[in-house]
Amino acid sequence: MRFLYLFCLLGILGINVNAQSVKRGAVKGKITSAVVQNETLEGAIISVINLQDSVVAGNAFSDKNGLYEIKGLALGKYKMAVSLYSFKTATHYFSITSEQPLYQMADIKLDSMSYSLKEVEVVAEAVPVRLKKDTVEFNASSFKTRENAVVEDLLKKLPGVEVQADGSLSAHGQKVTRILVNGKPFFGNDLKMATQNLPSNIVDKIQVIDRKTEREDADDNETDKVINITIRKDKRKGLFGKTSGGGGNDERHEANLNLNRFNDDQQISINTSSRNNLISNTLSAGLNFSDQLGPKLSFSGSYTFNQSKNENESLLKRNILIQEQSVYYLDQSEGQNKNTGHGLGLQLIYKFDPSSNLTISPSLNFQENRSQSANRFESTNSMMEKINDGNRSTEMLSRSPNITNSLSYEKKFAEKGRALELTINNKFDETDGSNLNSSFSAFYQNEPVQNSFDQQKLNDNSSQNHNISLNYTEPIPKLKGKLIEFSYQYGNRIENSSANTFDYNELTDAYDQQNELLSNVYRNHTISNKYGIRLKSKTSNINYSVGLSLRQNDLRGKSITKDSLYRQQTLSIVPSALFDYKVSKTARLNISYTGNLRQPDIKDLQPVPDNSNPLYIRLGNPNLSPEFSNSLNLRYNSYITGTYISINGTTTANKITYNSFFDVATGKQTSRPENVSGNYQIMGNVTFGIPINGMKSSLKPKLNATTSRNITFINGNKVSTYAHVLGTGLSLNYNWQEILELNLSSDFRYNQTNYDNPSLKNLNYVTANSSMKLSCYMPKNFVLSSSLGFNTNAGRVQNAKRNATMLDMGIYKEFLKNKKARITLQGFDLLNQSSSITRTVTDNTIEDRQTKVLKRYFLLTFSWQFNKFGS
Repeated sequence: MRFLYLFCLLGILGINVNAQSVKRGAVKGKITSAVVQNETLEGAIISVINLQDSVVAGNAFSDKNGLYEIKGLALGKYKMAVSLYSFKTATHYFSITSEQPLYQMADIKLDSMSYSLKEVEVVAEAVPVRLKKDTVEFNASSFKTRENAVVEDLLKKLPGVEVQADGSLSAHGQKVTRILVNGKPFFGNDLKMATQNLPSNIVDKIQVIDRKTEREDADDNETDKVINITIRKDKRKGLFGKTSGGGGNDERHEANLNLNRFNDDQQISINTSSRNNLISNTLSAGLNFSDQLGPKLSFSGSYTFNQSKNENESLLKRNILIQEQSVYYLDQSEGQNKNTGHGLGLQLIYKFDPSSNLTISPSLNFQENRSQSANRFESTNSMMEKINDGNRSTEMLSRSPNITNSLSYEKKFAEKGRALELTINNKFDETDGSNLNSSFSAFYQNEPVQNSFDQQKLNDNSSQNHNISLNYTEPIPKLKGKLIEFSYQYGNRIENSSANTFDYNELTDAYDQQNELLSNVYRNHTISNKYGIRLKSKTSNINYSVGLSLRQNDLRGKSITKDSLYRQQTLSIVPSALFDYKVSKTARLNISYTGNLRQPDIKDLQPVPDNSNPLYIRLGNPNLSPEFSNSLNLRYNSYITGTYISINGTTTANKITYNSFFDVATGKQTSRPENVSGNYQIMGNVTFGIPINGMKSSLKPKLNATTSRNITFINGNKVSTYAHVLGTGLSLNYNWQEILELNLSSDFRYNQTNYDNPSLKNLNYVTANSSMKLSCYMPKNFVLSSSLGFNTNAGRVQNAKRNATMLDMGIYKEFLKNKKARITLQGFDLLNQSSSITRTVTDNTIEDRQTKVLKRYFLLTFSWQFNKFGS
C-alpha cells in the first residue's frame, strides 16, 4: 500500500515538473466605459478562450480601477470576451509567444446597451458565467467535458456546484431540490434521472436559481436551489439515449436503458434499470412527458416504478450514560425487506396572457413495504455483569397511498410592482398495515425474571391537510422601489391514528385477545390562521424586507378509546427580515431572519405506550406545546470562483425533547416527550474556490464548525449536552492536457461532546477520509481508472473496525464511430477491506452501528450511446 501511494506521488510530481517546464505567459489590461470619459468599470467578466480547442483558459474580474490580469497561459492564440451587465460584450484577439509572454492589452471600452425590463439575452458572445437577479447562469460550452460525458460530469466543473458520491447536489452551499429541463419538470424530484442520463453535449446553459420554497410551513424568506438545464437549439429535435448491461462474479448483473425523443417543446424520456449485487436487488422504470399543447397551455407528467429487495445484517453497540454508571447494549440483527413504489405526477400551466397564469400540479403515490427481522441482544453494566439478554422477531407490512394537489394563480398588474398570488394545496395521506412482534427477555439482576410476549398490532393512520394562501403586493406611491405586501394563510389539518394490539391466544392459535392498554384511537384537528404584512425595497444593488405575522393555532385532540379530550390554543407574533446586497457583478451577500412554529407530531401526543422494543418503551404526552425557533442566516457567494461563506444561528423555545428513565438493574428505558427551552445551534461554513488557470484545474479548501446545546432529562435530572464539531477539507481537480485527470480530496472532523453533569464522561472522537481518483487516457482509445480511499475512525467502541482502505480499478475500451460503444472491466474493493460504520451521539447515548456491505467483486459491462439529431 505504501508503494502504491509512493508511485502515485511520484507520478504527480513528474507531471508537475513537466508542466512547469512549459513556458507560460499572461495578459493584462483595463476595462473602461465608452459612454463616460475616464470611467473605469468594476466587476466585468474577462474570459480567455484558447482558439485551438475552444476551452476557457482563464477567467478574471476587473477590480475597482478596471484592471485585470490572467496568468498561466500556454503559448498560443486566444480570444478574449469581456461582458458586464447592461453593457455590450466586447471581443478581442491576442497571442502569447515565447518572445512576448506578457501581452499588454489596450484599454477595452464597453458600450452601454439599452434593454427592456424583460430578460436580455446576448447571443454575440457566450461568456462562462452571468448573474441575473436570482439566477446564476453558466455557459456549458465554456466548460469542456469529454466525449460521451453526462450532465453530472459538466456540473462537477462548475464553480460553486458540488456533486456528492450518492448523486445529490449542492450549489453555493445550499442543497439542490429540483432539476428542470427547459423550464419543465423532469421525472419529478429525482435529480439523478437528469444528471446521470442526459448527455452533456446537448446542454446550452446551466441555470442555478433561487426559488421561493414551496413547503407549506416555510417562511417567506426561505428559498430553494433549483437547477434548470436549457437544451441547445440544434439538439431539440432528435432521438438519443444509452443502453448498457453486464455481469460479474457470484451471479451479479446489471442492465440499463435510457431513451429520449425531443421535438422542440415536446420531450419524451424512458428510463429502466435492473441490478443485483447479492445484498440488494433493484428494479426501476420511468416515463417522462412534456409538451406545449397550444399557445397558452403546457403539460408535463411523469410515472415512476421502483422495487428493491435487501438483505440486512448489522451489529449495534450502544453505551448509555446514566449518572455515574453505564449500560452497554449489544444488538445483532439480520433480516430482509422489500419495498415497492409507484409515483405519478402531472403539471398543467395555462397562461391567460403575459401577466397571468394558472398552474395545477396533482400527484399520486403508492408505497408498500414488507420486512422481516430477527434480533439477539444483551446488556451489561459498568462491572461487565450481564443485566439482560433475549431475542426479538418482527414481521411488518404497510401500505401508504398519497394524493396531493396544488393550484396556483399569479397575476402581475399594469402598475409596476402590483401583484396577486393565490395558492391552494390539498394533501391526503393514509398508512395502514400490521406488525407481528414477539420477544423473549431475561433479567439477571436481583431476582432473575423472564418476560415474553407475542402480539399483532394493526395500524390505520390517515391525514388530510388543506391550505389556502393569498399574497397581494402594492407599490407605495412616491417611494420608488418600495412595496408593501399583505398575506393571509389558512390551514386545516385532520389526523386520525388507530392502533389496535392483540395478544396471541394459544387456545385458538390466533391473535384475538385485544390488549386495551396498548390500543388507542386518536384524532387530532388543527386549524391555523396567519396574517402578515411586509415592507419590501428593491434597488439595483440592495434589496431588503421587514415583516410581521400573527399566527393563530387551535389544536383539538381526542382519544376515542379512552374518551378524553385535549385542546390547545396558541397565538404567536413572528417577525421576519431580509437584506440582500449585490457586492459586485458576481458576488452577493444575504442576511435573513426567520421565525418558525412547529406543531407536535401525532405520535408524540398519543397517551399510549409503544412497546415494540421491550427494552425501550415510548410514551406520549398530550400536553405538548408547539416549538418556536428563531434563525439568523448570513450567506456570501462569489459565483465565478465558487467561494461561499455561510453562518447560521438558531435558538428554539419549547423544544420537544425526551425525559428518559433508566432502570440500571434491568436495562429498561422509558421515554416521554416534554417541552424545554434553552436549546441553540451555531454553524459556520467557509469554502474557497481557487482556479489554477495554467493547470486548467481548481483547488478548494474548506472549513466548517458547529457548536450546540441540547437539554434533556435523565431520570428526572436536567442535563445539558454541549456538542462541538470542527471540520476541514481540501480538494484538488487536476487536468493535464488530454491525458490525465486527477481528483484528490481529504476531510477531517473532530467531534467533542461535553456534559454539565460531572457524573457523565465527556466524549471525543475523530473521523478522517481521503480519496484519490485517477483516469489515464491512452492510445487506441483505452482508458485506465483507479480510485483509492482511506477511512479512519478514532474513538470508537472496542472491536469496531476503525480503518479501511478501498481500492477500485478499471479499464475500458471505446470503439465504433465517435466512440459510441464501450466495454469495461472493473474490480471493486480489491483489498477486501470495505466497511460501513456510523456513529450517532445523542444526549446521553453513544451508538456505533456496523452494517453488511459488498466485498471484493468484478464486473464486465458493455454500453452503447446513440443519437440522431435534426428534422
